[in-house]
Amino acid sequence: MRVIIFILVLLFSVGCTGGGSIATDTVDTSTVTADTSRAQTAHDETSHAQQQPVQQKMAVLVVPGLFGSFSTHFLGNKERYVRAAEKALEIVDKRFPGTLCGTTIPRTWTVDPLRCTYDPLITALENAGHIVWTFPYDWRDTPDALVPYLDAQVRALAEQTDSGTIAIVAHSYGGLVVRACMQKGLCAQVAKAIFVGTPHRGAVEAYYLYGGDVMGTRGERALKETLLGVMKWAQINQDVSAFLDGVSTNGPALFDYQYVQEYVPSVGKLTPTFDYIRRWHPLKKIAEPVAYEDLCRHNTWLEDLNANAGALFANGATVLNITGTGTKTPQEILVRDLGIVPCKARTRWPNGDPRSVVLANAPQRVWYANGDGVVIADSASFPVASRFVTYRNSAGVDHRALIMDDDVHAAIINFVRAK
Repeated sequence: MRVIIFILVLLFSVGCTGGGSIATDTVDTSTVTADTSRAQTAHDETSHAQQQPVQQKMAVLVVPGLFGSFSTHFLGNKERYVRAAEKALEIVDKRFPGTLCGTTIPRTWTVDPLRCTYDPLITALENAGHIVWTFPYDWRDTPDALVPYLDAQVRALAEQTDSGTIAIVAHSYGGLVVRACMQKGLCAQVAKAIFVGTPHRGAVEAYYLYGGDVMGTRGERALKETLLGVMKWAQINQDVSAFLDGVSTNGPALFDYQYVQEYVPSVGKLTPTFDYIRRWHPLKKIAEPVAYEDLCRHNTWLEDLNANAGALFANGATVLNITGTGTKTPQEILVRDLGIVPCKARTRWPNGDPRSVVLANAPQRVWYANGDGVVIADSASFPVASRFVTYRNSAGVDHRALIMDDDVHAAIINFVRAK
């Protein structure tokens, strides 16, 4: 039986900016719970989990990644934008068959209702006898902003179990949210944490998204552009007919870097902390590697998280870290040097422009490494050595398929079952 527990709670100190309100990072965790507009994971419904304490198998909470949750809250609950989004998704589904499993935007927070990425994992865990909960959330928010909500749900769920503890399975960006919670000394009831394809050192794809661009297959790009586009247009109350024209004709960009940088701050927390930039010198015709330390913009949040990674084990949790390998994955990208432009003035591409026409004659624009197609293997490896961490490589499985893979499910179930 799948149980999705709902918590209705009140968060103090929440910052709001129109329909794209952002929860603040400073919260009194002794009273914190979920807000009804951002990072909301719950509603005032009574679940079976509240009535049936877990007797034998460890309960499991599934935390999805970026683009892994959705609801009409993303669109400010504005009906005309909900209808426009659903019509746009139908266009994407028709143009790229197999990309979506549904085109309906749910009114309550739901884990991946559009691609059903996490359904196979949930089914596998349930078939193994585990009670499964999910943590759908507003992935536009930063991990620090999401921590209080996750901690509140972990504590509430753990109270329903005999052991007072749970296991947590986190995919991609969700892993950084879980790490932020545990490393702050919260989410203390997590006895076992499984990270699947988590970009512990960031991902190159995030730099493109930070600049208002997307990577991936044509279907994936169309889906991300559509979702970000309709969220932006709902934010500024722009004409829906023009939005749908843009989707239908594959016309001008539906969203831009200003929207991402202001209303999707999660993306900035995902940019790499490794060397990922090469600058093109058109006269010399060379691509010069640039050390991460010499870049204009650094991901200091992720640097700090990794510097304190050992704190994750303070409450005795054990970790399974699953890395996808065998797929060529962007590790370095070629950019146009912005020359004398001061760092503070570099808004869209602070570390150089990877889309500049100046790069048209460059022999190579992307350098690849081993990984899952999105996260290189080195980045997906847990950032500190610890006897509490078990490692597993899953070869030939890409980033999204990693959390859907039968062998990965078996490894997760075995780890959760182990004493």
